[in-house]
Amino acid sequence: MHLGNLVNISVGGRNLMQRGGQHKQFLVSDEIYAFDDFYRVRPEDTSVGEAYRKLLRQTISNPNRLIAMFAKTRVDEIELHNQLSGVMADPIVNFDRGVHEQGKSLGEQLELVTRLIKAKLDGNDNGAFPNRQIFFVNYHGWDTHNEPLLEEPESNNGAHKVDYLDKSLGTFHEVMKTLGVFDQVTTFTTSDFGRTITSNGNGTDHGWGGNAFVAGGAVQGGFHGTMPEIRTGSPDMWGNVMVPTTSVEQYLAPLVSWLSDGAVDPNKVFPKLGNEFTDYLSFIA
Repeated sequence: MHLGNLVNISVGGRNLMQRGGQHKQFLVSDEIYAFDDFYRVRPEDTSVGEAYRKLLRQTISNPNRLIAMFAKTRVDEIELHNQLSGVMADPIVNFDRGVHEQGKSLGEQLELVTRLIKAKLDGNDNGAFPNRQIFFVNYHGWDTHNEPLLEEPESNNGAHKVDYLDKSLGTFHEVMKTLGVFDQVTTFTTSDFGRTITSNGNGTDHGWGGNAFVAGGAVQGGFHGTMPEIRTGSPDMWGNVMVPTTSVEQYLAPLVSWLSDGAVDPNKVFPKLGNEFTDYLSFIA
C-alpha cells in the first residue's frame, strides 16, 4: 500500500468486502493523525514512534509469515498516516448523528467520505487518492430478531432507521452536487442476507433474498430485475424466505463496469455470468 494507490478506504471499520491482494483497505475513523503526534504524551516524546517502528521493521524478517505480514501491514499503515496527516478537508455540512446509534453513526461516516472526496478535489491529498475509489460505510442494526423494524422502542424517540438512512443519503447527495461530482459518485448497498417475511414472535430471522438500491447522477432510476411476490404462499417464497430472482453477480457487474470505465470485463470478475446467468442488470450510464 502506498500513496497513489488508496483505492479501498473504509470509514466503517475493517470488512471482508474490501479485502484483496493488490488493493488493501485503508481505515479512517476520524481525523488522520501522524503516528508520532497521536501517541505523543509530552512534547519531548519524539522517539516513541520511531522505537515502535524500529521494532516492527525488525519483526518483518520474522520466519513466521503471519507475524511478518502483520508487522509489514502495520508499518505501511503508520507511514501512510504520517504522510496523510492533516489531509482531511473541513466539513462542508454537519450530518445528522442519528438517535441512539451504536458506534460511529451513518451521518458521521458519510461526512468523513465527503471530506475525503473534497480533499481529492482540492488537491490536498498529497497524491494519495487515485481517480477511482471505493468508500465503505457500515450502517448496522438491521438484525431484527427481537423487535420489529417498524416499531422502534420509545427510547429511540420514534427515529426510524429507514427515515434516518433517507435523510443521511439525501444530505450526502446534496453535498456531491455542491462539489460538482454527483454524476461521478454512485452509492450502492450490499448485505449478507435478507429477512424472513413473517415474524418469529418478536421480530424476523435470517432470510435469503432481499432488495438493494443504487443512487447517483449516473443511475437510471426505476425498478431493475424482477420484483418477487412478497406474500405467504407466493411462488417466489420458500416457506417464509424470499428466493432471489436476481443474482449478486448480475447486480454488481454493471458497477464493476462503471467503476473501471469499461476497462474490466465483468465476466472475468464474475465467472457465473457466462455459465449460469446470460446477462446482467443495466441501471447505470
